[in-house]
Amino acid sequence: MSRLKIRVYHPLLVGAYPVLALLAYNIEEVQASTAVRSLIVALLGAIILFGLARWLLSDWDKAGLVASLTLLLFFSYGHVYGETRTWVLGGIAIGRHRLLVPLFLAAWALGVLWVVRQKRDLRLLTQTVNIVSLFLLVFPLIRIGRFYVSTYTSAAPEVSRDTARLSPGESAPDIYYIILDGYSRDDVLQQFYHFDNTPFIKALEGMGFYVARCARSNYGQTQLSLASSLNMNYVQALDESYADPDRTTRVGLPGFIRRSQVRQILEGLGYHSVAFESGYYWTQVDDADFYLAPEAGSVKHLSMLGGANEFEVMLIKTSAGLLAADATLKLPTLLQPDLDASPKQVHRQRVLFELEQLPNVPRLPRPKFVFVHIVSPHKPFVFGPDGSPLEGNVDEIEGYRGQVAYINQRILPILEQIIQRSQTPPIIVIQGDHGGVDTDDVDRLRILNAYYLPGGGDKGLYASITPVNTFRLILDHYFQAGYPLLEDISYGSSYKNPFKFTPKADFREGCGN
Repeated sequence: MSRLKIRVYHPLLVGAYPVLALLAYNIEEVQASTAVRSLIVALLGAIILFGLARWLLSDWDKAGLVASLTLLLFFSYGHVYGETRTWVLGGIAIGRHRLLVPLFLAAWALGVLWVVRQKRDLRLLTQTVNIVSLFLLVFPLIRIGRFYVSTYTSAAPEVSRDTARLSPGESAPDIYYIILDGYSRDDVLQQFYHFDNTPFIKALEGMGFYVARCARSNYGQTQLSLASSLNMNYVQALDESYADPDRTTRVGLPGFIRRSQVRQILEGLGYHSVAFESGYYWTQVDDADFYLAPEAGSVKHLSMLGGANEFEVMLIKTSAGLLAADATLKLPTLLQPDLDASPKQVHRQRVLFELEQLPNVPRLPRPKFVFVHIVSPHKPFVFGPDGSPLEGNVDEIEGYRGQVAYINQRILPILEQIIQRSQTPPIIVIQGDHGGVDTDDVDRLRILNAYYLPGGGDKGLYASITPVNTFRLILDHYFQAGYPLLEDISYGSSYKNPFKFTPKADFREGCGN
């Protein structure tokens, strides 16, 4: 037993590596907690496989090599399948199960046969595989560690408490910053999604909102957009490394969102911070004075005890688990399991929680700064126009259009309740962080941008205002902060190269460039 502990441990490392590598690759999009269950299952599977091989072969070294080979082929299958789906050789499509499965089985059989037939001592090979697997595991661990250290230690530069002030005798208004993720401007909704948003816009205006007709986001990605708006500047000015077009990691941006300049300024004025669980930890300000999350509700239950979460779905689709998933497509529709069903259900319950709790926020101690990131109408598509659950695959246009309709009918009464229940007329900003994800890079920058600024605060608004100037205008009018407005610029960039910015113009009639 001591020999096992000291010499043959690479099956555990090989079992853990695919999980940690996938997590590291997606660490800017998923929470590490979603990978815990996968890691436990992978390690248990590696132990069982290793033990079975040891029982059959009666040799620790050979058992370890067979177990690691099996795990390597199992977890690499989905990656190979995805990479070769478009490959054609001699008129034959390479990326097909009927071709890849025999190839993988043959590779496994040959590998096992070679290990079993070895007569020489395999200690040196075992040590080599131990070292290589340990070395490989270091890289994803470093990436994950660096990301979390940066996320929880980075923040916007400290702001002087004298930056803003209230006039003597004035009552500080509550401030609501409501992000409707992926909510496009009315002209994009009409032209691309075939949805007339005029009734919703008129209803907002009837309540006293100013809706910016030429509104655009400054960036086409959530982290870039919110880091910019909550710090009242372009990300290139927040950190010089964000001006590097070759930079590919978004590390540091969550810190600018969670501990933003806007939050610092308002807390310096005596504001309480209020935030909601969004499902994306880089917009979850969990150190707020009031952090509202469905801890004891259905979301927590579904996340821990329900079906596969979003990370587990990715792991299945990048491993040989893809074979089982694709095999079920041959079954009748009613018997086909929906791998995305549980993540969608969790997402649905989380959005419903935000919508249900938001009208109660005025009852919390005032004054308060409320930040709400509602991941809708952005996909996944889980709401029909009437709020009914959606299951299975949904047409992109129809799904988005239905979620806009549902969010519209829910958000209007919420806004009315917030205004009615507030002792002092509140400041409310409703914005899309970017437009619909299925639109082109120009339309993606065209967003809903609406303001409820009582007491004359709306006099400084204009049709083409962008989010970078939202709080500059608010802090200047209500708190004499003296922030000059910046030039309104919209930048396009890809997810692969998020900091390779290209300015994008807006050619809507009456909006200029």
